[in-house]
Amino acid sequence: MTEIKPCPKCGGKAEYFINLSTYEYFVKCLDCNKRTASYVTSEEAILAWNEEATPLTDGSGDKR
Repeated sequence: MTEIKPCPKCGGKAEYFINLSTYEYFVKCLDCNKRTASYVTSEEAILAWNEEATPLTDGSGDKR
């Protein structure tokens, strides 16, 4: 399984959860409660979280 990156908002630990009434997955920060949308698989939720947690750069190493 793909590693879940720290929260892009606060740097806290995040975990994935499943909504048992809809069987959809999401990732949520345990500190600030930031979360992803719901996804069909845990892997999709984790990839969406990790994409947001990866800072964009302009090639010089500076964040955009």
